Amino acid sequence: MSTLQIPDDPIAAALALMDARRHEDALEVLAVATAKNPTHGTPLLLIAQCQLTLGQKAEALATTERTLSLIPQSAIAMRLHALALHEGSRNAEALQFANLSLETNPAEALTWLTLSWIHAALGNRKTARSSALKALEFDPELAEAHNALGLIELAGHTKWRAVKHFEKALELEPNRAMYRNNLGAAFQSTRRFGKAHDHLLAAAKEDPTSHLPRENLVRTVSSFFLIAIFGINVVRHFPLPVLIAYPFAVLGFGAYRFRRIPRPIFLQGLKQTGKIWLIFPGLIIALLMCIGGVASMSGHSVPAPIGGALTIAGLAWIGIAAWLIRRGMR
Repeated sequence: MSTLQIPDDPIAAALALMDARRHEDALEVLAVATAKNPTHGTPLLLIAQCQLTLGQKAEALATTERTLSLIPQSAIAMRLHALALHEGSRNAEALQFANLSLETNPAEALTWLTLSWIHAALGNRKTARSSALKALEFDPELAEAHNALGLIELAGHTKWRAVKHFEKALELEPNRAMYRNNLGAAFQSTRRFGKAHDHLLAAAKEDPTSHLPRENLVRTVSSFFLIAIFGINVVRHFPLPVLIAYPFAVLGFGAYRFRRIPRPIFLQGLKQTGKIWLIFPGLIIALLMCIGGVASMSGHSVPAPIGGALTIAGLAWIGIAAWLIRRGMR
């Protein structure tokens, strides 16, 4: 039996509890308020919000349906109903209610954010991004909008943008373990394992009940050690090609693929001569070296002629690269 004392003003008390992230206690207070006045819509709106936060999808959907029957023109009720439908993967219906809510109150940042989540679930990444940006126009301090943008950018493989949005969300709400977990996952995807480890460990401590930070932390640590062991074996068997070909392949292809990265002089030479394709032999060499590393890790020996051929190919490729660098500097 709960020992929570029901206050005289249950709405204010529930809001205070929700701000303190004590949603279960807030539900208890609101249940008493609803029992006293079953036709009052405000407690039901807060109950639905708590249920959505706690992941009680079916209960939230039933509550929002009941709320809409009492206050059918409420933009907040329509938004929460859209969110409950979205949580239940009924995104086509959710989109209708979110648009209805916007028609009633087009300046509500949370409705634009809800619309962003729905469009993201429907695969409309461009519309999801524009909706989240619209939410920030009406509320620049809305951390959840930055978090949504981070998830959208991460799904679109623009990882550095995702990192910036997650950092901004965490700056606005430093105590949100979810934002810290997402930032750690973004750092993990960019292979910045040290930063990923720190943020994921902090997220796991801030929210011990969530399994996501722990899973991402295990994945980060295992990835780091796998790459370290893998790299040691590759360098041990093919030291010269690694030193020659791999750095240029990574830098060259990275600058070509992600054009926002400052281009090295080498790539400028490739661009001027129209020989961008020369990056790919370096990648093939790196791939062959990786295969050799896998073979060595599995206990198989790599024939000396193959290693020699890779070394010669690496030297030839670096010679061409040096000529292109010289030409690019003119």
